[in-house]
Amino acid sequence: MYGFGAYNPRGQTATDDYNEKHHELLRNDIMDVCRTSNSATTTTSPSPSTLGFQEDSVIWWDAASIWEDGSSEKGFIVALNNAMLSPDDLSKGEQWIVDIAAKYGQGAIYKFLFFQEPELAIHAKSHPTMFVEKDGFSLDDGTENEVFEKCAPGKLFRETVPVLDPGTNARVEVIID
Repeated sequence: MYGFGAYNPRGQTATDDYNEKHHELLRNDIMDVCRTSNSATTTTSPSPSTLGFQEDSVIWWDAASIWEDGSSEKGFIVALNNAMLSPDDLSKGEQWIVDIAAKYGQGAIYKFLFFQEPELAIHAKSHPTMFVEKDGFSLDDGTENEVFEKCAPGKLFRETVPVLDPGTNARVEVIID
């Protein structure tokens, strides 16, 4: 899952009008790619047919970042179904997300990872922001893989994926009180 928006490009405060206008433009861009054959479900069960993915392999919904000072930014969550997509399609989907975020001037986006089982997380060097559960994919893709870390069951991580601002990558465990 990826969280991103169009508010405040590269962390620079923009006007409310600018933020709202670009939020709606981003929504339209996501909807243009994530169409289903059933227009009644477009906002809840999209299929990015222009990327060649099968229906329901990608879903999206409205989201928001809420900061400690009470301010917030509207955005979206886009989820790629790793059980339905190949590693190449996951990379293509992530690149599509990064490209859209770059179009709206975002320095970085969030990627959320949840490990349900005590699996090894594998970090493919050829895909530096793609973490996958070991048993979720065939890793025989010609890349040199390394064990990244052992993840305990039920842990949620938020990874910062650089878009326009190199060096902003980070990964933290999300703890919900």
